[in-house]
Amino acid sequence: MDLIGAGDRPARRHTGLVALVSVVLLVAGALILGLRYDFYPVQTTVMGPAVERGERVLVAPLADGAGLEAGQVVVVESGAWSDEPSGAEYILRVGAVGGDTVSCCGEQGEVLVNGAVRDAATVSGNAAGAPAFTVTVPEGRVFLLGDRRDIARDSRAHLGQVGGTVPLSAVKGRAVAKIAPPGAVRGTGSAVTVSANPFDPAGMYVYATALLVLGAIGLLYVLARVLPALSRRRGRVAAGVS
Repeated sequence: MDLIGAGDRPARRHTGLVALVSVVLLVAGALILGLRYDFYPVQTTVMGPAVERGERVLVAPLADGAGLEAGQVVVVESGAWSDEPSGAEYILRVGAVGGDTVSCCGEQGEVLVNGAVRDAATVSGNAAGAPAFTVTVPEGRVFLLGDRRDIARDSRAHLGQVGGTVPLSAVKGRAVAKIAPPGAVRGTGSAVTVSANPFDPAGMYVYATALLVLGAIGLLYVLARVLPALSRRRGRVAAGVS
């Protein structure tokens, strides 16, 4: 069946090649996203508006929390705190890292890090009147905070357990982007600067997304070429023309 046009073999070969390349691009992009990242469904409001309930975020797994910085949004195992149910995962922001001193509270109920307010722009609902505390974060551990400070159950709720801090090994990964709906994870230190290195997990998802977009465009081009030709072919068959 000649879908492009009688005797137009070069055009058919071109369309077939575009279809093949498009499929390869789609598969490559899907494999990169599926194998290199985790997809985390947000089921809490404690990180709004940076990350809202019902959204899905792309999480780059980390080896023992390597490279974590204050301000980044992470997914952590609930078992890091013994009084939380095991097997669950929480999404929170790194408030402080090893060597930092965290204290409560500032004039408006803010959490202070090394004596200063270091909140992301998305932080709201500071817990004015909360009990005072001072914690120096041990090396190899982090102090976690929710952006909704008035309702978040975070390191402040576990101060009796190594000052509420969790080991870096309990951090499953860093949230690098929203995938549904697409967008950036807002807040200090959490917006990803795309790396020129395609193997850098901080930017690899952008390259994978580009592969998916190019593959989809290619397939749309193929359909735009093939469907009209197929329609013409059916018309000729209905008219009794070979």
